[in-house]
Amino acid sequence: MVKFKTCNCPNCGANIRFEEGQEKARCKHCDSDILIEKDYDYEIKKNFYERLKAGQKYNKGQKILSYIITVIVLGVFVFIGIKTYQSFNSDVSKSAFNIHFTYSNGRNNKFFVENYIDTVIDSNKKYKNHQIYVVYNDITTNKEHELKELKTNLEDKDYQISIDYDKDGYVNKMTIED
Repeated sequence: MVKFKTCNCPNCGANIRFEEGQEKARCKHCDSDILIEKDYDYEIKKNFYERLKAGQKYNKGQKILSYIITVIVLGVFVFIGIKTYQSFNSDVSKSAFNIHFTYSNGRNNKFFVENYIDTVIDSNKKYKNHQIYVVYNDITTNKEHELKELKTNLEDKDYQISIDYDKDGYVNKMTIED
């Protein structure tokens, strides 16, 4: 039994009837030749169901192999993701770490001192194994809330800043003096 389908003519809009699988049709109203697009989704499903009917379905070995490959591929992506995350949170080179404090030694006004304290806060959040302590009067801290409080208590004047380094050469202390 022949199956028929219909579509609309792109030129005049008339209904065109054609046989399933036919690639061309002619509009009876405007005499236009029309290329008929295949329904590829339909073709894929049709081929799949025909294979199932013919007994060519996937065997258990193929199914297990596809699961194993999927798990391996996912494992690789997870491994890459973890390594990428660790690289962003791992040690940074001395020069890259210290660059933010290169010009902080010496006299600085309140604006710059506040910015250096913000940089210390950001650095302490990002690099847990390279904490920087700030010393001001009788306070020595690396805690964010204490550093923010210290920042708000600064007066509008110049301060002397000195930087100390740990045994590996990373900034580890910023001393602020009136």
